[in-house]
Amino acid sequence: MHHVGQGENLGGMADYVSEIVALKAASRLWSRDTSLWSSEPADISTISNRLGWLTTIDLMQQHAAEILAFAAEVRAQGIREAVIVGMGGSSLTPDLFRSIFPNDSVAHASKFGGMRIHVLDTTDPTTILNLRKRIEDPCRTIYVMSSKSGGTIEMTSLYAYFRSLMDECAGDTAGSHFVGITDEGSGLQGMAESEGFRRIFLNPSDIGGRYSALSYFGLVPAALAGVDISLLLDRAAAMALACKPDSEANPALWLGAILGGFALNGRDKLCLTTSAPIGALGGWIEQLIAESTGKRGRGIVPINGEGGHLMAAEAGVDCVYVFLTLVGDDTHDKTIKQLQQAGHPVITIGLNDLYDVGGEFLRWEFATAIAGSVLGVNPFDEPNVLESKQNTKRLLDEFELSGVFGMEATSRSAYGQINKFLKGAKTDQGDYVSLQCYLPYSERLGDLLERLRSSINSKYGVPVTLGYGPRFLHSTGQLHKGGANNMVALQLTYDPQEDLAIPGEPYTFGTLIRAQSLGDFESLRSHERRIMRIHLGDDIGAGLRKVATAVKGGKRRTTGKVRAPRKVKAAPV
Repeated sequence: MHHVGQGENLGGMADYVSEIVALKAASRLWSRDTSLWSSEPADISTISNRLGWLTTIDLMQQHAAEILAFAAEVRAQGIREAVIVGMGGSSLTPDLFRSIFPNDSVAHASKFGGMRIHVLDTTDPTTILNLRKRIEDPCRTIYVMSSKSGGTIEMTSLYAYFRSLMDECAGDTAGSHFVGITDEGSGLQGMAESEGFRRIFLNPSDIGGRYSALSYFGLVPAALAGVDISLLLDRAAAMALACKPDSEANPALWLGAILGGFALNGRDKLCLTTSAPIGALGGWIEQLIAESTGKRGRGIVPINGEGGHLMAAEAGVDCVYVFLTLVGDDTHDKTIKQLQQAGHPVITIGLNDLYDVGGEFLRWEFATAIAGSVLGVNPFDEPNVLESKQNTKRLLDEFELSGVFGMEATSRSAYGQINKFLKGAKTDQGDYVSLQCYLPYSERLGDLLERLRSSINSKYGVPVTLGYGPRFLHSTGQLHKGGANNMVALQLTYDPQEDLAIPGEPYTFGTLIRAQSLGDFESLRSHERRIMRIHLGDDIGAGLRKVATAVKGGKRRTTGKVRAPRKVKAAPV
């Protein structure tokens, strides 16, 4: 059971819903009609090979017992922890299950006995070392290598590292501690077969990474976490049934048309707020929306978790607010009412329980596809993602020859220039600030970054996104380069106190993540994006406090009141 979204102050966006219904967009999507998005041959080829998510629920229902049996077999053999290694959709979905179904949750573990789940989607050596310390017994741990292409530098580097550890720990049986999830014919499949992986799950190749939540990429980690994947798929199937008709009552058709219509009319910020237990759902939606719509100089900019911050500022005039809340949670009721009274567009979506996230996966995938049609973009490709990867490889080759990164000395900026730079973010031009953090994952640093985010939002009155590199290169990085040029980016880097070698490579993890940050800096500059790099040194906390102090200085731009939205005029699809 699920609750469809309810909207207030949606203005002329109903015209977009009527138009998309008249185009029979739902029927055309289910029948895989590529003309819904493009008539260009290159687009048609990409689109036709990325629509497998439409039938993955039925397919996975047939394989649910097999997946659950695998998870039970692993647990029966004494495995107590699982490390999921992947990027983008391959990591964000497992991280969602890890977060909202913690391994001590009575709600699901009583039947399925989930194990402790770790998710690793970074090349940061500090984070890798901290994860290694949290693993209680490497010989009772399984490593799930998850990659559609099977050849990302993050996956191959992390595999080399963990395989080296397991060779020492388990010897000839090391391969049995590894599982692969990938497409047929990928490099990961070949590696898994040659190196004795315990199991390899071959996903349908016509499912893109960010649309793969309800495939093996999401469901195998979910089963290891103790999630009842059959119930999860049942909720997704119920949502799929609701999304069949060409009708305004179709919850995903309605949502996609509304969001696409607002973005076309200058309200391109999607401010997501969730109930605390399902907080990770916001991050999953963020990568889906950003990577799918950020092309051809347009797109929807997800601002995850910042609805409350924007309430305290004069910002939000180009935002659509979406609240995803568990039934009975009234935490955000006051905020919702204030936004509605101020005239802002607010959409509320209620979930009966945690398993309703299965339905939300399908709702948002379908809605994103519809929003892409309204915006006139192909929601299934990622044309700019490769740029930073190519820059990273070139920089690593240069580093191997010279031992230095030539562009690094000229890309660092002084703390004293931060406010001058951030003043370039203009509310009347729809700008937003992007904090791009090539930093370790930790609760302490996360709190400092959220405070910095809030300070920038409060002082300059613009929305602020926050992403960790290199993870965001596989998601919101597409929007940064392919979307509208309304981003003001602050890149934050540091010096790790302890580095890690990558077995078989002439560079370390510290060198790799440095090359990734510089490669993306270079790519953004090539697209004439506004970006400033701040190197925090080896004391990240002190460096972040220094940045925050610099930001707090000076005159505030905002009044602290909620400002009514500007009027927008709807146009036909």
